[in-house]
Amino acid sequence: MVTGYRRWRSLAAVGLLAGAIGCPTLDIVNRNAPERERAFSDPQTVKAAAAGSIKSYINTRVWYEPALAPFSTMADVHTFSWNNWQSRYYSSYGVECTMRCGWANETTHPRYEPIPLWWYGMYSVISSANDVLFAIRQSATPPDLGDDLGWVETMAQLAQGVAHALVALTYDQGFVVTEESDPTTLQLVSRTEMRDAALAQLDQAATLAAAANFSIAPNTLFGLPSGPTYTGAQVAKMARSFQAELLALFARTSTENIQTNWAQVVTYASQGISSGTPFDLAVFSSDRQTTEDFFSGVEQWGNDYGTTRIDTRVARLLSTTQADPWPGGAGNPQPADANGNPIGGVYGVDKRLGDGCFLAGNTIGDGECPATANSGTDFIWDPSTYFPASRGQWHQSNIGYIRYHCLVGFFPDCPSPAGEFLVLSRHLNDLLWAEGLIRSTNSVSQVAADRINASRVTRGGLAPITTATSVNNALAAIFYEWHVELVSMTCHS
Repeated sequence: MVTGYRRWRSLAAVGLLAGAIGCPTLDIVNRNAPERERAFSDPQTVKAAAAGSIKSYINTRVWYEPALAPFSTMADVHTFSWNNWQSRYYSSYGVECTMRCGWANETTHPRYEPIPLWWYGMYSVISSANDVLFAIRQSATPPDLGDDLGWVETMAQLAQGVAHALVALTYDQGFVVTEESDPTTLQLVSRTEMRDAALAQLDQAATLAAAANFSIAPNTLFGLPSGPTYTGAQVAKMARSFQAELLALFARTSTENIQTNWAQVVTYASQGISSGTPFDLAVFSSDRQTTEDFFSGVEQWGNDYGTTRIDTRVARLLSTTQADPWPGGAGNPQPADANGNPIGGVYGVDKRLGDGCFLAGNTIGDGECPATANSGTDFIWDPSTYFPASRGQWHQSNIGYIRYHCLVGFFPDCPSPAGEFLVLSRHLNDLLWAEGLIRSTNSVSQVAADRINASRVTRGGLAPITTATSVNNALAAIFYEWHVELVSMTCHS
């Protein structure tokens, strides 16, 4: 695995140390694992660990499992009937379970595999980040990082914060582990305490980033040499967007949602990546899975419409031609009339779907219609349906996702390496900002409308939200954008 989920690091030492207390005869020095201070006295090791920790976070967040499967398929955003990563099991009706199968939350259960992966992945990230921060802040002989100190400390602090945040969003409890922690005294704390610790760590990351010089950071920090680079001010904005995401998505019930500090979400998002001069947190990926590179399993499988489709729950929002549930027989027709004019959905014709055609020719041989001026940018209609009907027709859909189709690797219009994919979209920050404004004031301000329209109008070509739009309708427009604009970025749909 890219992220090395199962490496034994500082957290693994908890169990080992607990068993060794009072048994000095078992206190054996492992000379293959040198003491922490000596190991991280080398500047190059510390720099590599800082860069590697944030890469491991990103790769873990967008890995095939659990982000795409089973999380996104459980949420009826993506769909497929294969059981890769237990997705078919967790998204099925009436096969193993009468309705949806609940979490198989026992380590001996054959469907348990996806549950702990973000746990192990995030604590691996935290361990690496803490090694860097220990070397800088706690070591008696800190490495001489020179001018690199600013970006190195910032990236380790950012990794520490975002990893604690993902644990807080995913699990009921966790360990707050910093460079100062004693692994023998760690105690599980509530997800709320995990959230608050992550917010504080990200505050520190934003402060460090604002003062750091990223112009001297390695040009591979966010991908291959031709990948994107960011300033310290932009990294500070990333930290604020991660804070807004954590606070806004933390609620699991309607009661918790009401209790969310939406004004604070606004504070974070208004300093995030869509404020000032907007930008996306993107990384450079090759068109292949490799341990040397950034890679998104969500985008690779999610954009392979021969393997994965957009669930009809979302497809029907895009076009009234797409029945939900899937109707059987010939399936759902092309989202266009007899003259090739696109047929829209709940808000009209969305340019991200258009008439459902793709590329300038029939490249795959499934009967796709070749691109026209009416074609969309993000979605395709395919007359074929691949999934065995015996596994449930609710898995079937005629709409695929092709926004990052070059990450799939076999389309003729694609360069190699494939290019960038987004980790955090400016529009994600926009929608968090807008929702925070609307929920904290119970009104639709011009700023909130503009934040929604940044994707709704600019990318979708839909009618704008205005200050005359009702609160409920504005929130509905936000939810639409979450499912259409951010279809591959909503790990907690």
